[in-house]
Amino acid sequence: MFLRKYNTAIFIHGCFWHQHRGCRYAYTPKSRQDFWEKKFQRNICRDREVRRKLEETHIKCLIIWECAVRKMRKDETYRQKVLLETECFLNSNQPYMEIQPEKMEK
Repeated sequence: MFLRKYNTAIFIHGCFWHQHRGCRYAYTPKSRQDFWEKKFQRNICRDREVRRKLEETHIKCLIIWECAVRKMRKDETYRQKVLLETECFLNSNQPYMEIQPEKMEK
């Protein structure tokens, strides 16, 4: 999603597909492990390249991880915190932010 008013690209990353480090949803299937490792590495490399291109063109980037969305659905306080953090980011000069439960709880 791109918000022109805020010059910001927003991505909702699935923890499994984008291999969210340290997340319980980012596992590798037991079958065809070579296939999955290559698939995940291609996704991670593509994510880095997209982020680099956005930085080069001065477009802000917001990553929201699937586990954060799951937590938002269950926890109203957390949801409000995420919305406030997102609003602050959109109105800031900060070029990049990730929303994930462990970073939001600090």
